[in-house]
Amino acid sequence: MVLKLIGQNKGSDNMSKNSKLLIILNTIRRIIDIFLGPFLTSYFFKISIDNIKTISLYNIYAYFIMIIIAFIIGILLKKINELIIFRISMILKFFQLIIIVLLGKRIIKYLWLVAIISGISTMTWAFPLNILSSLIPNNEKENFIVYKTICNNITNVIIPILFGTLISINSFEKVAIISLILSIIQIIISLNIKNNYKN
Repeated sequence: MVLKLIGQNKGSDNMSKNSKLLIILNTIRRIIDIFLGPFLTSYFFKISIDNIKTISLYNIYAYFIMIIIAFIIGILLKKINELIIFRISMILKFFQLIIIVLLGKRIIKYLWLVAIISGISTMTWAFPLNILSSLIPNNEKENFIVYKTICNNITNVIIPILFGTLISINSFEKVAIISLILSIIQIIISLNIKNNYKN
């Protein structure tokens, strides 16, 4: 669907491979984040006895790690290619989903681990993504922002309904597996992005 959307407009035909791939990666990440956001929180409420305390601890761990990693990433980006850190983010998200799938309801005992991985993955995604805009030629930036916004908006409307329906019909674990497969696809796609610019 994303590929069709990007290919419908004539202006998109002139977009570079990197621009198209970054839009697709951003859309897949948005889908995964929706699952790991409200749906994961709802799952925690369902399987946890002390709901408020559990969710609070999860968020505290995640945001605390994000603050620490933000400083570390700021230093690393001066020495390491941002594309490497960008891919690390996707791999971490893959491991986060693996833990959710494998542990099931037992995940409640390992919330600290999931929160740490989530915090690191968020920061290793956000900073490099902004810097990777250098891979997009100036004459494509406007189209890139437009398509990225359109894909995000469509994803924000469709995915919550789709995932909510799938969870009702099947289970949370099945949707977790779908998200896991998407994360694998995301990693594979990221390997096709070429960074010919100096850090």
